[in-house]
Amino acid sequence: MIYKFKSYEPHIDPGAYIHSWVMNNHWETNYKAYQEGEITFRYVLQPHSQTYDPAQAQRFGREISQPLMAVSSDPDKQLIEPMMDVASEGILVTSIRPSRDGKALMVRLFNVSDNIQKVSCTWNRPVGTISISNPMEDRIKVLPKDLEMTKFQVITLRVERYGD
Repeated sequence: MIYKFKSYEPHIDPGAYIHSWVMNNHWETNYKAYQEGEITFRYVLQPHSQTYDPAQAQRFGREISQPLMAVSSDPDKQLIEPMMDVASEGILVTSIRPSRDGKALMVRLFNVSDNIQKVSCTWNRPVGTISISNPMEDRIKVLPKDLEMTKFQVITLRVERYGD
């Protein structure tokens, strides 16, 4: 169902609609305060239980906006097990990609909770040295055994491929 608003609604009656203000035309200089044409917005709603869980909400949002698509390059083979597992409750892996030099994997971790989290990663394949990295993919320091991430912190790991 499409529900159209006038340019400004001074009052919205209670009902079975969810209203969303997705655009803002309150910038008052150097452009038209309207746009012509049709714009599509998509929503996915998931109610949560008694308490809000930021890690679960982040996972759900990322699953919807960035779905993983795992396919086998050989139709006769089964897909292999995941490369790694993160057992920490509030820690999400937001990306895994090859390093620019091709010698490592760059793994980005995000603490979605507002608490300090201990990071616990288990690798399902042999890997070489794991280092904390910067955006230039430099090795800053070897990953400590007891890594803690502060609230909403993002850390990039450089995972050397085994034998490199």
